[in-house]
Amino acid sequence: MDLSLPPSSSNISNEIDVLFGKLKDLPPHDSSCLHEEFAIMMADILKSEIPFINSSFDHYNDFQDDSVNHTNCLDILEQRESVAVTNIEKLQSRMVALDEHIQAVEKQLNTHLHRRENIRQETVAEQINLNALQETIKDLTDLENQRLHDFMDVEAKFDFAYGKA
Repeated sequence: MDLSLPPSSSNISNEIDVLFGKLKDLPPHDSSCLHEEFAIMMADILKSEIPFINSSFDHYNDFQDDSVNHTNCLDILEQRESVAVTNIEKLQSRMVALDEHIQAVEKQLNTHLHRRENIRQETVAEQINLNALQETIKDLTDLENQRLHDFMDVEAKFDFAYGKA
């Protein structure tokens, strides 16, 4: 008789029923009455234990399924962890490249701002020079107007002095 455990609980129930049938079909021996009662009592005990046995196998199968699922979950988690590590490494390299790019842009911006400040200072200096030039032109214009006025006074005096004569 095969004593290995069947893979599912429904097969166990079927095999136990077959065994009970064989026990009941056994021919009685010399002490047949006692043997028969013992066989029937054992059959009844085994039949009452079938739900517990089936439940145990169901729990065992559930545990096996959970164990397989747990192993699969661990594999999936390990894969996701390696993907996450790879993605983090990629992000870190991108961050380094981005930092380098930011430094280059900051350097260009500082150069541009320095150039702009130089242009602003040159513009202020030119404005000061322009204001000084305008003041000089105004002074020269005023001086020329004064000389013209003086010349016209001298000419009028000359005309007056020689015009009467």
